[in-house]
Amino acid sequence: MKLMRRWAWMMACVAATASTAACGGDDSSEKGSVREALARSDGLKVGHVALYNQKTELRSVHGGSSNFYGGWRPPPNPRCETTTEGSCTVSRCQRLTSADYGPSFELIEASAGLVEIRRSNSPEVLTLGPGRSGLEAAGSLWSGGEQFTIKAAGDSDGVPGFETSLKAPSMVKVTAPGQPTAGGWIIPRSRDFELQWTYEGEPSGVVTIGMGDGRFNLDSVECKVPVQNGGVKIPASALAVLSAGTGYWSLHLLEEKTIEVEGGWKVTASLFTEGAGPGAGGLASVPVTFE
Repeated sequence: MKLMRRWAWMMACVAATASTAACGGDDSSEKGSVREALARSDGLKVGHVALYNQKTELRSVHGGSSNFYGGWRPPPNPRCETTTEGSCTVSRCQRLTSADYGPSFELIEASAGLVEIRRSNSPEVLTLGPGRSGLEAAGSLWSGGEQFTIKAAGDSDGVPGFETSLKAPSMVKVTAPGQPTAGGWIIPRSRDFELQWTYEGEPSGVVTIGMGDGRFNLDSVECKVPVQNGGVKIPASALAVLSAGTGYWSLHLLEEKTIEVEGGWKVTASLFTEGAGPGAGGLASVPVTFE
């Protein structure tokens, strides 16, 4: 959920349009070179290279994306009250207003050249870039524990070259509770909710379970446990904060690393996998009804 908070605001601005004007500023390509725009900007220089992997009984797919931006100003932290219940963090937040986000800013799209991603002991090379790019292909890319190297060639007008590596998180399949109905799981808030799972490959990563009600995700529960635990009990005291009615829940594993790159850039590399559902179902993330 922290990953979503960090990137969702920025990507919502640019996902639907090639112009950064949608983010409250002018497109830097219309005002001179990227190098000049970066030089006059007082915002942060950030980048993200991500791979995701999904494997269910219905299908297997993997993909990736890369993006690099100067002039970035992170969204404000939500005003939340948090408590800890077992392995879970319970958050009750206030909705942010437009005034919380401050004035508009110029978001400058940059390039790090071609980005090559290699898996240990494999001749296959995945290529992203230059600039904002994405890919998706059939097949599972990892089971868990494999080492991936991410190397960017660099761009003299944008992001210098960099290299980093990280380990792939395990692939997880939920085994209990059983397969949800067409409307998803029904989760009583008056008693503990138990999850169990199995995993492939070397145990790697932390399982993150996120739950929220339908009130604009203002109230939420996030639980983190090592994948090798094979399950977690979410206490009723945590579920009690959620409102009755339709909500969401998700289960994923994330491995990420942020490195500092010459010129003041901070680049985050992420490997992400979403858990598979029980039985012959698809992904573990399904609608839920809290009772």
